[in-house]
Amino acid sequence: MPRPRPCASTSPGRTPWRCSRSPTTASVSIPVCPPPGTGWWGCGPGSRRRAALCTSAPPAAGGPRCGPRCRSPRRTARVAGPATRATAPPRCRRSPATRRCPVPGDPLRVVLADDHPLFRSGVRAVLETAGHQVVAEAGTGDEAVEAVEHLLREGRRADVVLMDLRMPGTDGVEATRRLSSAREPVPVLVLTTYDTDALILRAIEAGATGYLLKDTPAPQLLEAVASASTGCTTLAPVASAAIASSLRAPRPEALTARELEVLRLVATGRSNAQIGRQLAIAESTVKSHLLRVFEKLGVADRTRAVTLALERGLL
Repeated sequence: MPRPRPCASTSPGRTPWRCSRSPTTASVSIPVCPPPGTGWWGCGPGSRRRAALCTSAPPAAGGPRCGPRCRSPRRTARVAGPATRATAPPRCRRSPATRRCPVPGDPLRVVLADDHPLFRSGVRAVLETAGHQVVAEAGTGDEAVEAVEHLLREGRRADVVLMDLRMPGTDGVEATRRLSSAREPVPVLVLTTYDTDALILRAIEAGATGYLLKDTPAPQLLEAVASASTGCTTLAPVASAAIASSLRAPRPEALTARELEVLRLVATGRSNAQIGRQLAIAESTVKSHLLRVFEKLGVADRTRAVTLALERGLL
């Protein structure tokens, strides 16, 4: 008698399977696996037919585990051929449903990093209502990194960090870079009001797992937090558009370290002569640096150069 093919198990985070029936001329009642949650089959040497309906054994179990997800402990399957021949139970094929990122059901440990206490209180309420735990709050990028490292030393690793980008001292981009490149990296989900392409790209390049705006509805925020904890990326539409635009557009020539240094001093309102004295270079050299900055940025004056550099996140 041919051995029936097993249906693969349905597990969280995996595309569900469904069973179809073969063309038939007769009905044969055969045992199939019980519904989820009804326990284990006694799969093993006792019954060849029953053993054939089971998948491989899990590491901690002594015997194979039932694979199919069926509606009842017994099911009448239509089989092909004469009524005296028993053939395979329903075959399995993968459902065309879109594969989705697994979302954990356990409570998550979250670190909030934002320089507005009132906003942190609102996000904390949303997270705690959903069963998650806010294990630390921070008002600067340095405080966020320190909080995550402190939790690691205590053996309570944070599952995800909600990070604002514009904060006093170390900003969210630098804090994200430090957290992502640490020996034990922690997923960072950016939650900010800034939607400029340059800032979005800087955050993603720094290692952010996702990028959301602060007007995101609470259900979507909770789903993004859960996805980020598993390493899946969630992007606001504006972030997706910025990344697509960046991939299509030619990259402008990057400013050198000296040109950026000169431009930063220009942004503070210093003249060419003052910049030259501070950097110990000739005033004519300062002018040369600025001309190259104007050419690379495609601008004609100092004010526009500083404005564009701020928009692109260069300063």
